[in-house]
Amino acid sequence: MDCEIHSHEENETWVLVPRPRGRNILKNRWVYVIKYKPDGPVDRFKARLVIKGFLQKYGIDYTEIFAPVVRMEILRLLLALAAAMDWEVEQMDVKTAFLNGFLEEEIYMEQPVGYVQPGKEDHVWVLKKSLYGLKQAPRVWYYTFYEAMMAEGFVRLIKDHCVFIKTRGKEICIISVYVDDLLVIGND
Repeated sequence: MDCEIHSHEENETWVLVPRPRGRNILKNRWVYVIKYKPDGPVDRFKARLVIKGFLQKYGIDYTEIFAPVVRMEILRLLLALAAAMDWEVEQMDVKTAFLNGFLEEEIYMEQPVGYVQPGKEDHVWVLKKSLYGLKQAPRVWYYTFYEAMMAEGFVRLIKDHCVFIKTRGKEICIISVYVDDLLVIGND
């Protein structure tokens, strides 16, 4: 749990502020997972701080939650193209993807049990970045990813906003996104 809190502090996910009056203060909880090695033994124990997003109020804590994902027929087409052209295909999962997006809304969260700062027990965290459990977390992540792709010179498909293409001479790179999973296809 210390590692999780430390990584959020390094990522500047939140700022400790006095509890505001009349604002929705969201609660949180810890989710524990046991990670195993491919051959079976325990690799590590993981704790993740999750906000109770079901307590969010529409119009106050969020307005839109929809995040686009690549359509399955487009994904099948991309894989068929890669097979026909003998291109490389790589799949990747973006670690802590939802924690990288900056929030537009002002969202307050209680300090988690065991990590309440002494002398500031009545303070809460105002989130600067997204956190697991927020209703808008996938949408915030998608737009963070979109901005990064545009900055790198990728072009987004008109027919599917989750497919990005970049060409340089005869080289081509195609990236499709399904929530926080990426499929990278290219000839180099």
